[in-house]
Amino acid sequence: RTDIFKDNPEARYATGLIAHDEQPREGLEEVSKGYFKLREKVYIDQTRMLNEDARLLDGGEMDEDDGRSVHFCVIENYGDMQRVVASMRVIHGGDFGRLPIEEFFPQIAQSTNGTSNSIEISRYICRHEDERVQNKLKWLLFPAVLAYIMKNNLGPTYAVVEEKVESALAQAGVPLDRIADPVYVEEYNDFNLGIVIDTHVLAANIE
Repeated sequence: RTDIFKDNPEARYATGLIAHDEQPREGLEEVSKGYFKLREKVYIDQTRMLNEDARLLDGGEMDEDDGRSVHFCVIENYGDMQRVVASMRVIHGGDFGRLPIEEFFPQIAQSTNGTSNSIEISRYICRHEDERVQNKLKWLLFPAVLAYIMKNNLGPTYAVVEEKVESALAQAGVPLDRIADPVYVEEYNDFNLGIVIDTHVLAANIE
């Protein structure tokens, strides 16, 4: 339950940055809990990409990269209550350390050390019982994340995804290049590959 829709009670969705590192923005504590709970339900319970030890004692899913990330979500309005239906986080590399993609694919000729502004997109989720709505949720999420990336002059932008996610992003018009072929990633209990996303082209396309 939040007051996000207080001034716009008829609005169906709200999208934005809800937390820096592991700390929710003021007034968004319940939204942050919903976000981490969505991650738990998808990555631990549904897809089982993460093991049980990733589950927090009081519910939710969190890892060591959350402390160097910013977190976005889409919230759906149900009047007296709300729910989180889509999410994404941006992991900062550079001075914050090597990105997960470098750990999973050490053979790639990419580096996020030093003064690099490299980032990695992670925990990308869209979940809704109406498939038509679910397919549209990314277009609520992407502009908010892109605005953050552009404002802070971040990039290049990487992601570690399954082949089906790579295909879905490409079909949606997301400009990407595969930089690492699928390997079994033990942390995710599945085969994943590495991509780099051209956020400048994506932003122009969305505009």
